Amino acid sequence: PPPRLYKLHNGFSFHTGTTAAPMIPQGSLLIGDAGYPGNVNILLPYPSVVNPKNEWFNYIQSATRIVVEQAFGHLKNQFRLLLTAQIATHRRAKRNTFACMILHNLLNLCRSLYIPA
Repeated sequence: PPPRLYKLHNGFSFHTGTTAAPMIPQGSLLIGDAGYPGNVNILLPYPSVVNPKNEWFNYIQSATRIVVEQAFGHLKNQFRLLLTAQIATHRRAKRNTFACMILHNLLNLCRSLYIPA
C-alpha cells in the first residue's frame, strides 16, 4: 500500500533523533515545508526548480499541505481545545486531536455542527 501522509504543525518542534521515531508510523511520510530539516520520512519541496517534474512535484506537495492545513483549521474552529493542544504533552495533544476528529465525524453523521449544551 502507498505510505500514509502526515503534516507537522508549524509550531511543533520535530527532532530527527531517537525520540521522533515512535511518532511516525512505519511506512508513513510527513509533509513539510522548506522550514523543516531534510529527513527520509519528510516530503519537502525542491529548493530550486530545475525541471518541470520538480515544479509539478512542488505544486502537488503544496496543494496537499494546503488541504491538510485547512482540515486542521476547520477542526480548530470547531473544537477550540485544539488551539492550546501544542502546550500539552505530545501524548495528550495526540489524544485530544483524535477525540476531536471522532466527534467531528459523529457530528457530520448526525448532520449537526454543534453539540447542544
